[in-house]
Amino acid sequence: GIQIVIIDGQSTADILPFGLLSPWTAPGCLTGFMHLVMRGVGGCLTKCRRCCPCLNRQLLRILGLNVCLVRPTSVGSVAIRSRDPLYPPLIDPSFLSSEEDQQQMQNGIATVRKMLASSPLKEMVSADLTMGPTRDWLNARLNTSSYYHPTGTCSISTCVDSELRVLGLQGLRVADASVLPVHPRVGTAPACLVVGTRCAEFLAQAARMRS
Repeated sequence: GIQIVIIDGQSTADILPFGLLSPWTAPGCLTGFMHLVMRGVGGCLTKCRRCCPCLNRQLLRILGLNVCLVRPTSVGSVAIRSRDPLYPPLIDPSFLSSEEDQQQMQNGIATVRKMLASSPLKEMVSADLTMGPTRDWLNARLNTSSYYHPTGTCSISTCVDSELRVLGLQGLRVADASVLPVHPRVGTAPACLVVGTRCAEFLAQAARMRS
């Protein structure tokens, strides 16, 4: 399934600098360089907003419609690159790598196009900043990013048992979204509260058994 989120001008202006970075997150020297360049552009844009009321007013007129896959099937990876625990891991989200995700995203974009072509939205939109529907799939492949609600990197039965204990270790449990074996169709905060509550219950039960 998909979720369509309407973003008003204030939110669009705030997240635009981050959107500039999303096409340049893959490994590689060129993408790393472009990531730094776009980070600088985004920083300049943020500063210009503060000192240029005219630019800020124009940015506030932007309306965004986000298409979100609520149950993606693409599988990414997280790999250790060094024995140094402070060295960042290699993270590859592999967005839209499955055919199902690609089809769902195309369906979602088509739905958004129908919404924009219907009243009253079509009378309110003066310009299409996406360069038209012929560029939709290119824009999707370049600009798909995360809502930053990752799950499943330490899922139950793979890394932890049913009581959230890390397999092969003693005295260590994990209680966050990483243990969820299935990504929820809504925000991850409620699921994390449930996981935390269950972990507290497991800890209390273990303490009672020791006493």
